[in-house]
Amino acid sequence: VKNEFLVQIEGIAQNTDVLLLAATNLPWDLDTAVLRRFEQRLYVPLPTEDDRHLIISSFLESTAHQVTDEEVAQLSKDTDRYSGSDLMQFLRTSNMVPVREVLAKEYDVTNESPTENIAVPQLEYRHLAGVLQTCKATVSELELQKFSSYCSGNEIV
Repeated sequence: VKNEFLVQIEGIAQNTDVLLLAATNLPWDLDTAVLRRFEQRLYVPLPTEDDRHLIISSFLESTAHQVTDEEVAQLSKDTDRYSGSDLMQFLRTSNMVPVREVLAKEYDVTNESPTENIAVPQLEYRHLAGVLQTCKATVSELELQKFSSYCSGNEIV
């Protein structure tokens, strides 16, 4: 399988109209023959606090919410070491909390009109803060140190 992969990469490399882009979370596990085929290597770090602020704010633009800028700033600080994927999982999970609250509190099987519209409250900081307690970052400090060490010992831009 690896040999076939390397042959296919060589074929693609000869075509100047094709850009081959690959990504991995474990570059140190890649075979050196594979690494040699990629002329440029880029390290994409975790989002900074400002990046996280933008991601959270962008998500909230399309969500009915009552979250202040100060609370977004606090969430940006509290989500240190969160990847972009971690942030989106956190935000999607938080967005479902008001729905779950309404269903748990207001849905009653004895209700005479169960098809009646139920208003879902807006997303609040307390929803986000609650989910933050269980939705943790998937990148450990040890992994960050391993990336730093790998990048300093290899030609990584």
